[in-house]
Amino acid sequence: MTLKLRNHIPECCWTLVVSLVIAIVCFIHLPENSGWDNSLPLNGHFHIPLMALGFLATLTIGFIVYTSCRNNQLHKNRLLYTSIALAIIQIAVIHSYYFYTDWDVQQVTGAAEAMARGESVDGFGWYFQDNPNNVFLARLFALVFFLTGTMWGSEPSLFPLLLLQCAGCWICGLMLFQTVFHISHKKSIAITVFLFYHILIASSPWWSIPYSDVWGLMALVTILWTATAAPIKRKTIRATLFAALSIMGFYIKPQTSLIGISYLLFYATRYRRHLLHLRRPIVNIAIAIATGIVAGWLFVHLATVGSSLHLNSSKSLGMTHYLMLGANQKNLGIYSDDDLDFSRSYDNKHERQKAQLNETIHRYKDMGVIGSLSLWGHKNVMNFSDGTFYWGHEGSFYKDIPPHKGSLSQLSRNVYYNRANEGTLYKTWATSQTAIWFGLLLLSALSLLACGDKGKHLLQIIMLTLVFATLFHTLFECRARYLFCFTPLFVILAAKGVDSIFSIIKPNRKY
Repeated sequence: MTLKLRNHIPECCWTLVVSLVIAIVCFIHLPENSGWDNSLPLNGHFHIPLMALGFLATLTIGFIVYTSCRNNQLHKNRLLYTSIALAIIQIAVIHSYYFYTDWDVQQVTGAAEAMARGESVDGFGWYFQDNPNNVFLARLFALVFFLTGTMWGSEPSLFPLLLLQCAGCWICGLMLFQTVFHISHKKSIAITVFLFYHILIASSPWWSIPYSDVWGLMALVTILWTATAAPIKRKTIRATLFAALSIMGFYIKPQTSLIGISYLLFYATRYRRHLLHLRRPIVNIAIAIATGIVAGWLFVHLATVGSSLHLNSSKSLGMTHYLMLGANQKNLGIYSDDDLDFSRSYDNKHERQKAQLNETIHRYKDMGVIGSLSLWGHKNVMNFSDGTFYWGHEGSFYKDIPPHKGSLSQLSRNVYYNRANEGTLYKTWATSQTAIWFGLLLLSALSLLACGDKGKHLLQIIMLTLVFATLFHTLFECRARYLFCFTPLFVILAAKGVDSIFSIIKPNRKY
């Protein structure tokens, strides 16, 4: 009994966490006039009806896929052509409504444009001293701006970068399909993942924002594909690439490292006896992982050569700053100017970290157990109650809006623009996206029933990753936007949840 329970720890943890999250989302509302309730669709109300509608909608999609896959072969060419058509539509729609935003994005893209022109980036030094984690991303953007603009004698332009993000979105959809089909050998599950991905993720306007959210998503999907479905026969080469990509993903968005940690933790506990005896295959894999870590680290650091921006800074806010933010009851764990000033008031890195930890402990002591639980509940409402993933609520957001570009532009802006520029169809879109998100969240809970199927190890690793992600954003600074890079994992679990339902109804089906 103990052995069986130990083998199902990821499922038990996932079941507990997702049950708590669903309960919190259903029954806890943000404090009235908190300043953050208006950032949620319908101000955080009607969650239970939205969950019911979303569950029925996503289950209906799964049923249509299930029935259509019964007597039909999988035509991969058709899927490829469909994905290309959807990518072209996405590019056209993004071109019709994209704009220039402020907050952190303008600092990263501004520095990247300056680097592409060969100009000084000293004017951005203050930002990257606080946030050196965005230096690697700025260098990647600078390369894109140089190759698509400066190298040809023209000014750097934003749209080629957005075009690259759309290409990444298209490739990620195909990689997810291949990953799921590789581990399950069921076309119905793979097609369901493909549809869910495009309904919730590829249709998201976040692909029009050049920042770590979409790049972190691309990094996470690539890591997952490399570990499972990539056409690499030698395990050592796969392990090396997996480790290198995980390190690069960390420097794009630190949360993406959670999937690498989950992989290592899962297999370390599964093969602990082999680890103790240092058998040759285990030693070879360990060497390959170490090699990949070094290669990834070198690649990231070499990418910053020739720039005055550095990956390490003594003035970095650090993880302890975001832990302190996460304990800010007044701001519900979201960005605070006062906390930023507090962290910047310390020049010494050691003193700053010590002060941040002391402030965090002091805040939790003042709140007590009940207050801390209440704060964590409200933070999870912020994290999980928004299918738009906090769209439009960073900074002033709509810094510079280009003129309309025809009827498609007018329609897309009516759908995606909010706040002062809110379109007539925005609330309809935001509500429907939140309902779909709730439906996928509920279906992902049912993936617990599929842990005895093929590919159960990947499901357990995904569950473990999402448990870590939920805990991370419960303790640290929170945003629904921060969950966006993990949405492909929720989509995989939701598709397996659909399959579990129909497997119970038709236990012998193989499609």
